[in-house]
Amino acid sequence: MCWKLWVNSLRELKRNAIESIQRFAPVKELHRPVLQKIPEDKLVTLSYYQIDDYLTCPLKYKYVNILRVPIMEHHTVIYGRAMHEAVSQYLLRKLNGSKFTLDELLDCFEASFDPQGFLDANHQDERFRIGREALVRFYKDEEARSQVPKFIEKDFSFVIGNNKISGRFDRIDMEKDGAVVMDFKTSAIKTQKDADKRVKENKQLALYAMAYQYVFGVLPVAVELYFLESGIIGRHELDEEDLDDVKEDILEVSAGIRQQNYPAKPEYKACTYCAYNQICPSAVIR
Repeated sequence: MCWKLWVNSLRELKRNAIESIQRFAPVKELHRPVLQKIPEDKLVTLSYYQIDDYLTCPLKYKYVNILRVPIMEHHTVIYGRAMHEAVSQYLLRKLNGSKFTLDELLDCFEASFDPQGFLDANHQDERFRIGREALVRFYKDEEARSQVPKFIEKDFSFVIGNNKISGRFDRIDMEKDGAVVMDFKTSAIKTQKDADKRVKENKQLALYAMAYQYVFGVLPVAVELYFLESGIIGRHELDEEDLDDVKEDILEVSAGIRQQNYPAKPEYKACTYCAYNQICPSAVIR
């Protein structure tokens, strides 16, 4: 009996020792598949948001577009999408020559307003109130305008070099001198000077102007940002030089993606607003 107890004790000690060794042993490096480089003769498809993600941080691009790491949407995205949906539905009706009442506009906003991601109930209610007030102003201003858009929510794609760029125009108006490409924003802008400055520096609009040129064969005369919360419309008259930086951005991003080069690019402001800052080992946040 004592012999059996002694043997069992030895077995228990051995098992515990093995478990301790396994518990504290260095973790074996997992085999990760190597991403294959993309040949030069194969098209790389890009959108403005993918270009912006890569320029902000190549690792962020990888999280979003290759690893597809799921995230909870930020309240600014939810709010902006609801505003955009309401405005687009109104303008589509206007384009088709049919009436869209103010109540229908506000109902559309409410139906698209997803109550997730807000800081608390008060914050959610405040954003909802501000959105409704902005849409009432938009409706009155737009009803007073005789301008009917040429295109609303029009998809585009074009090929530059060995890259295919795709996206969607929010709105295109036709003036006597040519087309005006407009985008809608919910950013807080209070002066015309600030609005015009934002338009001039906006790379998304420069890319959309390039898209219009490739699709229709002529450069738009201007690009505009309609800031919905203030009702201010910023404007910038275009020339060919406005597109140079965008072309360089496309080539830089395309070259990095072809090489499957996705290093972290930590920077305080970018990391603070990045949805992946809690899982990224390189994030710079306080």
